[in-house]
Amino acid sequence: MSDSYAPPPGLDPAPVQPSSPTLVPSAQLCNRLARTIHDQVLQSLALCLLQTDLCRRLWDSGQAPDALAELTGIAREVESAAEVLRQVVSDLRTAGAAKDG
Repeated sequence: MSDSYAPPPGLDPAPVQPSSPTLVPSAQLCNRLARTIHDQVLQSLALCLLQTDLCRRLWDSGQAPDALAELTGIAREVESAAEVLRQVVSDLRTAGAAKDG
């Protein structure tokens, strides 16, 4: 078994090439984005993990409607985390465009 990760066939990402060799985000931007990712995205994902455990226990105890309600909550959390990540990517692109321009 190999220690390195290999994506499934067809999902091998192309290497990302910066538009400018001097494209380096500021330390302030990096810190803000790291804080946003930690405080919002990672916290949301941690909550989703807890909710999936609760969902599993509810399902196993025959409480399917309550499990479904938890799944709905998980979906909302994932959507929220995805929106935060979209904003982070947008901020990075904006910062990169400002440095290029």
